[in-house]
Order: sequence, then structure tokens, then C-alpha cells
Amino acid sequence: MLLKNYTPLGYIAFIKVFSFLKLPHSCTSKSLYNRYRMRLSLILSFYLAALPLFADDLDSRISTLESRMSAVKIENVQNAVGAKMASASPIIDGLGFYATADLLFWNLKEDGSDYALPYLTSSKAPHGNAKHAHFNWDFGFRTGVGYNLEHDAWDWFLNFTWFHTHANNTARAHEDKALSPQKGTPLDFTTTKMHSRWHIHYYVLDLEIGRSYFVSKYLAFRPQFGIESAWISQRRRYHLKGDTDPTSHLFGQRIYGKNNFWGIGPRAGMKGTWYMCNHFSLIGAVNGALQWGRFDDHLNETSLGTSGKTRIVDVDGDFHRLVPNVQMFLGFSWDANISEDENHLGILLSYEFQYWWRQNQFLNEQQPIATQFQHESKDLSINGVTLNVRYDF
Repeated sequence: MLLKNYTPLGYIAFIKVFSFLKLPHSCTSKSLYNRYRMRLSLILSFYLAALPLFADDLDSRISTLESRMSAVKIENVQNAVGAKMASASPIIDGLGFYATADLLFWNLKEDGSDYALPYLTSSKAPHGNAKHAHFNWDFGFRTGVGYNLEHDAWDWFLNFTWFHTHANNTARAHEDKALSPQKGTPLDFTTTKMHSRWHIHYYVLDLEIGRSYFVSKYLAFRPQFGIESAWISQRRRYHLKGDTDPTSHLFGQRIYGKNNFWGIGPRAGMKGTWYMCNHFSLIGAVNGALQWGRFDDHLNETSLGTSGKTRIVDVDGDFHRLVPNVQMFLGFSWDANISEDENHLGILLSYEFQYWWRQNQFLNEQQPIATQFQHESKDLSINGVTLNVRYDF
């Protein structure tokens, strides 16, 4: 009765002790028998007194092990059981919100920005290096806000990117060289100077949900997906100057083009973090989006002559199209808990690259035919340095 509530380990120990201390078959002396009986009673008394302590310790260890197993075990919606990935989000005693602020120093390049070709007047065919728009390195910013969900350590993140850039370039004909304009309607005057001005306003809004988790001791991933919307406004102006033609009295031409894009579509990607130590890490990410958008294009051309200004082209070309884009970055990060683990601060310095397919849809004349127009249908790319600061609270 005393042993019925004890653990199986207690029964095994009891049997071992009893078998070890039982009376040998060769012992027939009554005094020797009594001596063994007294020793056995004494040992069993100590054992039965201490057995509950060992049983309680074993139960405690089993309870602790079950608690730890439940912490790393997960059962999915299909009732399959597997290992739970540890969250890689900052662990703080806060409200679950975080905010980000990025300082951007970027440079933009766009295909199809060539505007003039200098060539030797003695040559039978134009031959030389084409002049194209050189965009400045400009500053921008990106800001965002996120919230860590209690459900399975997922988090929402909303961010907005603002970037403006421009290009001012001039091509001149020197000595025995002339200029062959690559934009606009061919007119009856010799171009000696062509000025190009290009302005681009770039805005992107991203809403995503993701989960950061460790796949090993030092490596963490964050898959993310959501919605992306972009507004990209482009303006370009060309001013051609030349020698006056005595038959047409023309000496210049002005070309204005507009290319506005608005789109929205799904976005998905993956971010990886390799922790070199407790505070420093190497971070990289790749994201892609496919936006269904609308292009609003316009082309206006005006000739300049002794009789004044004359509008020669005024056309629109609006249409819808799927536009893919990809964004990547790679950089070094420092982060740490502050304010007695109530807040978290992270700083990331990275190189960022973006590529937008078929973003240049400016209208242009299909030279030498002055009545046919086509879209440039060229790509746009952005690259530069991004300084990111994240604050969890």
C-alpha cells in the first residue's frame, strides 16, 4: 500500500535493494537471520522516507521538460506537429510598435534619354558619341511605421518613399561638327546647340506583413508580402537652337514631354540577417512587385522663327500596362535594447538598387517620318546609399 502511489522508478529501486539484501541460502543461524532482518528494516525505512522527495523532484523535472517542449512545438491547422521557429523580432517590454526613418542618397538612370548626336559635317553619315541625360545624385527620405502582432510573432509595416531628381545637360556643335537631334520633328535648320532638362518625382507606398524567425543560431529570415503602389511623374524639355534658314526663317524648336505613371499590385520578398555577434549583423533583402498601372503621356512641339512661335505637334498617348520592378539592398546593422529593455534602437547602412521595367513611355516621333509616334518603352534604375534608423517602443 505504501508503494502504490510511487513512480515506476521507485518500484525498480525497491526491488533492487530487496534482492541485494535478502538472506543468503547458506545462512541457517537464527542470530544471523535476525541481523539481516534488522538491517533490511532499517534500510527500507530510510528508503521509504526519502522516496517521496525523489518522486517530487522527478515530477518537477518532467513538468519542466513538458513546458519547454510545448514552447518549441507547434501544431498547424492540419494537425501536424513540428518545431516552432524562434522569433527574431526585438524582445522588449513595450507597446509593440516601431517606427523607421531613412535618409536616401540616390542616383537615377533611364534608358532612352539620349537627345543629340554630334557628328563631323564632312562625314557622309552621322558618327560620334550620343549625348544623354546625366541625373544628379540627390537626397530623399523614406519613413514607416509597424506593429508586432501577438499572433505567431507576425508584424505589419507601412512605409512611404519620397525622391526627386533632375538632369540639366547641353550639347554644342564645335568647329567642323554639327548636331543631329534625337528627339522631335526634323525641321529645316541646322542645330548648333541643344539643351535638355529632365525632372522626375518618385513616390512609393508599401504595405506588408512579415515574420522574422531564426533558422539557426546566427541566421534569421523574414518572408514578407503585401501591396505596393507607385506614382512616378516625369517631365522633359528640349530647346534646340540653330542657324536661320533663309527659306523657312526658322532658328529654333522647343519640345515638351510628360510621362506620368500610377500603379498598384502585389509585392513579395525575403530579408535575411546574419548575426556576427550580439549587436552587429549583415542584412540583405530582395523584393519584387508587379503593378497594374496607367500611363498618361503628352507631347508638345513648337517651332521658333522670325514670324514667332508655331505649334507643330500636340498629341496624347494614354494606356494601361503591367509594370514589374525589383528592389534589393545589402548592408551592415547595429542594434541594441535601451531604456532597461523598454525600447530597441537599430541603425542600418546599406547599398540599395531598384529596377523598373518599361517605365520610360515618353512619346517620340518615329524619325524621319514626322506623322508617326511611338513610345520609348525603356527601363529605369535607381541605386545609392540608404541610412536607416529603427526605433521599437
